[in-house]
Amino acid sequence: MELLKDNNIFLSVKDSGIGLPDDMDLDHIKTLGLKLVMILAKEQLKGDIKFNSHGGTTVDITFKSMTST
Repeated sequence: MELLKDNNIFLSVKDSGIGLPDDMDLDHIKTLGLKLVMILAKEQLKGDIKFNSHGGTTVDITFKSMTST
């Protein structure tokens, strides 16, 4: 986790598994875990989420800090 200069927080989580399928439709996710991650990132945190599936899966979430500086 990293606090960015624009008061955003950047969170990145990576595993070394097989990655996500290339044809996966992120707007129609069927697994509960990924649905929860998407809801947390987009609806709860009002953030952006990006997936990378090369050499495992990396999920990057960027959202506004909830505290004032």
